[in-house]
Amino acid sequence: MFTGRWDLGHRLDNGSVVSREVHATFCEQRRGKCLTLTLRVVIHESEEIILKAKQFVEEWLKQVGLTLNQSKTRIIHTLKSKDGNKAGFDFLGFSIRQYPATVRARGYKTHTKPSLESQKRHKKAISERLKNLTAAKQEEVIEVLNPLIKGWSNYFRSGVSSEVFGKMNHYVFQKTWKWCRWKHPNKGLHWIKRKYFRRYKGNNWRFATSDNCRLALHSETHIKRHVKVHGTRTPYDGDLQYWCKRFRKKPSIHYLAERCV
Repeated sequence: MFTGRWDLGHRLDNGSVVSREVHATFCEQRRGKCLTLTLRVVIHESEEIILKAKQFVEEWLKQVGLTLNQSKTRIIHTLKSKDGNKAGFDFLGFSIRQYPATVRARGYKTHTKPSLESQKRHKKAISERLKNLTAAKQEEVIEVLNPLIKGWSNYFRSGVSSEVFGKMNHYVFQKTWKWCRWKHPNKGLHWIKRKYFRRYKGNNWRFATSDNCRLALHSETHIKRHVKVHGTRTPYDGDLQYWCKRFRKKPSIHYLAERCV
């Protein structure tokens, strides 16, 4: 596998199409200007093809006076360790790796889950928010943290994230408990528990107010697997039945045209 930053859409000398299975385009905000950066991942079972792809890109960039960013370009194996590098790679916040599986026809299974770096950034964001809310009311804390928790969980809901969500629940509980104790240093633990934590759906330690304003849990976000588009289908192939079923809508040309645009 070759990961790098380049323009995709060319063919190698043997006619193989450069893979577009994992790729994304996103913008970074810098000094008020939106810069469009394209990150690409090339996947192939043959290391020889990967090396040819890297060589092709380097030659193409050289023509326009550019070079690959070597610190962000790697050739790795997604199943086995190679040259001292661990299997798998991080991409757009996800850790993508394959594991041996005897029950699978291919002999392996692919897992995508929140990377350790993404988890660290999320924990840091929660910690910083609570530090800035030391004098705030419980309702304000919940109002600030809920969008952060729900947004992060929704982003990673398509991966193998249940275990990570459970760990994040525990981390948030520890931080909110610490916030409560700091806010009331002269009160007992039972008093703090009764004031800030309520029973909800069998959980006696739900951070919530008396009027049922509750702090969201990461694990409340249900895992929803991404369904890969079949074959070479596109929204422009005229198969309204397939695309309307995928979009979970009744057949509608206007709706499909809106999604295509």
